[in-house]
Amino acid sequence: TIFHRIIKGFLTQDGVSTGTGEGGKIYGETFKDEFHTRLQFCRRDLIGMVNAGMMTFFVTKYGSDPYVTWLLDNTRIHILPSMNPDGFEVSKEGYCEGGQGRYNARGFDLNRNFPDYFKQNNKKSQPETEAVKEWVSKIQFVLSGSLHGGALVASYPFDNTPNSRICRSAPLCAGLPCSPSQPGFKNGITNGAQWYPLTGGMQDFNYVWNGCMEITLELSCCKYPPASDLQFYWEENRVSYTSAPSISPDDDVFQHLSLMYSQNHRSMYQGLPCSPSQPGFKNGITNGAQWYPLTGGMQDFNYVWNGCMEITLELSCCKYPPASDLQFYWEENRVALIKFLAEAHRGVRGFVIDENGNPIERASIKVKSRDVSFLTTKYGEFWRILLPGMYKLEVYANGYLPRDVEFRVVEQHPTTFNVTLHRANRHPGEDETGSNFYNGNRDSINRDHVIHFRPHSGSNTASEANSGIFSSLSNGFNSFVNNWFG
Repeated sequence: TIFHRIIKGFLTQDGVSTGTGEGGKIYGETFKDEFHTRLQFCRRDLIGMVNAGMMTFFVTKYGSDPYVTWLLDNTRIHILPSMNPDGFEVSKEGYCEGGQGRYNARGFDLNRNFPDYFKQNNKKSQPETEAVKEWVSKIQFVLSGSLHGGALVASYPFDNTPNSRICRSAPLCAGLPCSPSQPGFKNGITNGAQWYPLTGGMQDFNYVWNGCMEITLELSCCKYPPASDLQFYWEENRVSYTSAPSISPDDDVFQHLSLMYSQNHRSMYQGLPCSPSQPGFKNGITNGAQWYPLTGGMQDFNYVWNGCMEITLELSCCKYPPASDLQFYWEENRVALIKFLAEAHRGVRGFVIDENGNPIERASIKVKSRDVSFLTTKYGEFWRILLPGMYKLEVYANGYLPRDVEFRVVEQHPTTFNVTLHRANRHPGEDETGSNFYNGNRDSINRDHVIHFRPHSGSNTASEANSGIFSSLSNGFNSFVNNWFG
């Protein structure tokens, strides 16, 4: 931040939890122990408690709980305690309605500060945003949960939409005049200057000076209606503020991830609203844009730019609950969080290599009919969360012939195989598709390395997870970047 506040992300992996520094290995690399059980926050808050609770749970259960041991032995878990330490410094414990603490020291909402898939985001990128962008570009995360407060729901991409519509209210769209002496408006809309010109309006200022797309909404013919009529006006306009869902190519996966979290949370699945004036959510999940569209969110950015399946987890109706309530919130979310981590171990994974078995870095991969691509790591690794079914993988790399691989994903374990690409000039006239089929049998592709590993049974920490190795999982825990809803 501009005040040089630095909060490091924490890395949890296998190894002793006593702080001896022995550490562990994953991806073939050795990592030092980076977590100490005596870690404390100077002030306790909801997201900090959940993160610290999870880290403490991991290091105290490793070696004694078979499920936690399996999870840490096979998953690289990153935890970012706070993306907005400036906002955290000015937040107030027990203040439930957000506001103060939402912005960084320069007055920017960081969850509106990322590049956007649908619309140009002209807001100046902040140091915190740049740090997160660099972090997620260096480590190709497969799964992320962004923890917020201010509501109780699991929200999934897209957060923005190319088809934002305002005129959904039947009376407004009818365009009827308020009185015989006043004009009517075709379809209930008008150009401001065509209606009546004015100087110094906020609408033009926000558009020209700040690049903010603002419109003016005249909601009633009566300037100051009686209080008894206010519920009527809310009902008239409520649908206008409710957007249509903005469906991503991986909507089935995102709904599965969100529903899995909601169903394992103690109360989220009920979908109850935080107050009578706020919406409820069926099964405790929602499409982000259907709830309310936003530009520059981290969730869409991580998905589109980095191939990371991220959902937003709103954990409490109160934005900054009292410290005395924090243990309660950890217990509410404990099982859901642990099970969420295991979702990184489903779908497909493997390596992209050349004819000599060398890894191909930054090969572009796309699941056919799902138009969001992702890249291989420097080790040639790839992974993608997919539900059971038949798929085709399209693989491209500079200097190599493209390749299609058909494969089947099953529920019991991840599908794991290698994809070998051949140099573009290897054999003139060679079939450039290189298509083949992988059905889960390790003998169907030469040099496949398939390992099906499952956690030990008998642990009541969480249900048995899907198996797999070579997965990376990020909890992009974006804790203080939220507005009233997150």
